Amino acid sequence: MQNVPDEALFGVNYLFPLTYLANGLATTFLLIGLGLAGKSVLAADVGLVQGATLATFFAFSGNARSLILHAKGSAHLPGILGTRLLLALPLSAVALILGVTVGGVAPVLALALVLRRCGESFSEVHLSLIEREDRPEAALNYLLLQALTLVLALVWALAQWESWILIWYVWAIVPALSAFPVLRKIEWLRGAELRRALPELFPHFGSTAIIGISIYAFRLLVLLLGGRVLAGDLYTAFALGSFVGSVFANVLGPSLLWHQTRTGQRSGSWLHRGVLPAMVLLGAAILLLAVNLHGATLLGRPPAFWEAMGLSLMGGAVMLVAQRLRLGLLQDAAGSSVFGADMMINLLLLVAVPLCYTLFGADGLTGLYALNAALCLVFYLSARGLGDRRGRAAGSRREPLLAGIAGLLLLPLFVQLGEGIYRHTEPLLDSGGGLLTVPLPVSILATILGILALGRFRRAQLSLAVLFLLFLTMLLATIISTHGELQAEERKLVLLLQFLVPVFGLVLGEMVGPKDWRAAAMGFVVCLWAIVPWQLAATWFHGQLLLSHDLSLFGIYQHRQYVPVVLVSAYIVALFALCRDASWRYPVLALAPLVAVYAVASTSILAITTLVLGYLAWARHGASPREALPAAALLVLLGLAYFALAIRHPDFSAKFAYLGENAPGLLPDSFQARIGVWGDYFRSIASNVSTIAFGHARPPERWLSTGAHNYYLDLVYHFGVFALLPLLFLTWHTIAALWVARAKLYGRPAWIGLALVVLLLLAADNNWKVAFRQPYSGLMGFFLWGMLLAGIRRLRAAAPEQRKVDAGVVSHAH
Repeated sequence: MQNVPDEALFGVNYLFPLTYLANGLATTFLLIGLGLAGKSVLAADVGLVQGATLATFFAFSGNARSLILHAKGSAHLPGILGTRLLLALPLSAVALILGVTVGGVAPVLALALVLRRCGESFSEVHLSLIEREDRPEAALNYLLLQALTLVLALVWALAQWESWILIWYVWAIVPALSAFPVLRKIEWLRGAELRRALPELFPHFGSTAIIGISIYAFRLLVLLLGGRVLAGDLYTAFALGSFVGSVFANVLGPSLLWHQTRTGQRSGSWLHRGVLPAMVLLGAAILLLAVNLHGATLLGRPPAFWEAMGLSLMGGAVMLVAQRLRLGLLQDAAGSSVFGADMMINLLLLVAVPLCYTLFGADGLTGLYALNAALCLVFYLSARGLGDRRGRAAGSRREPLLAGIAGLLLLPLFVQLGEGIYRHTEPLLDSGGGLLTVPLPVSILATILGILALGRFRRAQLSLAVLFLLFLTMLLATIISTHGELQAEERKLVLLLQFLVPVFGLVLGEMVGPKDWRAAAMGFVVCLWAIVPWQLAATWFHGQLLLSHDLSLFGIYQHRQYVPVVLVSAYIVALFALCRDASWRYPVLALAPLVAVYAVASTSILAITTLVLGYLAWARHGASPREALPAAALLVLLGLAYFALAIRHPDFSAKFAYLGENAPGLLPDSFQARIGVWGDYFRSIASNVSTIAFGHARPPERWLSTGAHNYYLDLVYHFGVFALLPLLFLTWHTIAALWVARAKLYGRPAWIGLALVVLLLLAADNNWKVAFRQPYSGLMGFFLWGMLLAGIRRLRAAAPEQRKVDAGVVSHAH
């Protein structure tokens, strides 16, 4: 298709996007006007209710404008209109609850804004059809009416004239009255057509749902951390800075693509030549001005407002490029890829809010929109499949990439945000729960970079769906259990993110299919050879028999709790995956005695159990007869010898006494202590129906209990049974699929080893500790689970093909 320069500007009738702008961004205009006029508290209330409507109505909008203006847009109309009619009332009720009960906004104000958004959801369909049918007169009439009522609503509110809220209600019902023509098309809603249209819309619903719900959670977090006045200023600055990006994504972009579809001419290049540089220069100038204010106000606005606006304008230029990529993905019917990218973008942005506030205080919140724009750009580029294209262009480089990702995931290197690389002389037993003091593994960064590098979002649909449902159920539990208590909401939202971050590993794991397992196992082996001998040597150098955390260059956090189970699990996976590989079998087998000594020196019963069961399974399904017996004998002798030495060490018995003062013995007393903790948690959960369903508003005090020592119990205590359902479904799906495919697993050692490790982690490790809540062990555990899901998908996909082959052979024989 040819590029048409300046003439293309006039090839598009910009009246249609302008009309859509007046409809969809009217509340944003109102928010900006209130914020610029110094009505920060009212602006915060408007912004919070707008966030609530985004979490509800926008969540189910399903990229409707882009779909209706698509060449086959008429096919989507029954599903779009049908879902909006069916959900209008319940979504309005939920938005009111989010705004009034949770956000503390006055009901009369919240109701006006919710009515407005409900009407906009129908007028959006109406305006898209007007543009598709090329009816400029209808668009102009709607535009003038919207502009008039918006000006009246803003002027009455700023002047605080009597009954100004009544003018807001007039402004609120205009979209609903204007949408009557589209509601007359009720004949679209035939059951058969609706059922055909809905499946195609599901990925788009997921994409807009994660954006809408995350915007509400984002604004709520900013409000809780920064206060209502600062939140009002930031909402206004973000809205101003993001205005061009929002206009392009929701208004102008679909129109440009619709024009391109009809005429074959690309338009809008003037955006990149003129608007982008202007936004960057203006943003930089405002940022420079804000830095030189030195705490003074300008035009009645504080420096934080101007700083946020400057950064947001520069971020808006980046967002414009990112949204063009996103619209291209939607036009290419890559809905599942967009959903995956949007999921990661918005959850990472939520993680960044408390992180930026902890590191930089309130000033750290000013750059959040710029960060959002950068995340959008890199993830939409990833969703376009650049990583796969590079892999096809240079296939020999894919193995090192995957091996590097797996090795970094396994590497037990930790960083403290307040101090740098974790290298304490004594093990850190209690971090206090603060972000500055808790050691964070580099595997968090490795997971994010791995997802970006692979970009296989279509392969990870199951993992993304589970991640979304976890986020949704935990956010719902947070809203219901806290009853509007702002301090409790803040704590639970941060805790929610702590539970969600390890699940990113599930997404990355499902992107790593069976063909990539060899490369991942290679990465595990390299990392194990780097860490295990080094840690054992450091332990003996310090004159110790039990595993030391100090490796001189850095320390290993939780070196006898979670890390040993992870390293041993990775070794078992590598042993099964590479045991028949001529290039790697001897490096893997040579690690066996070192890993056996390491497991015993860690005093971790779960690590030792995993190693023993793994070796037994390997001897049965992976080893040759002449390898199995000598290897088993050597490992048993080494393990017993080291155990005989270590059991005399006073720390060996102390390892099992940390749960209570009256547990000086080995396993029995500690087990009884743990049962007591579980009983306390069970009784607390079962205290009433609300705590069973949605959990507690606050976590137990750290001095009273360090945790439930059970991942599932911990999740239910904080977020209720509903939050556990996505993981229960995934567990059932995994076990059922393995059982159905059990006959195919024989002769596939890589599948057997991976399945064994994942089931042990799910059944033993998570029931004895909170392994999947910890960033290091959780990311690695979910990563292995995701790999297994990818293998299961491959087996299930191969089954119909095999049946076709078998049928062809039979028919040929006949």
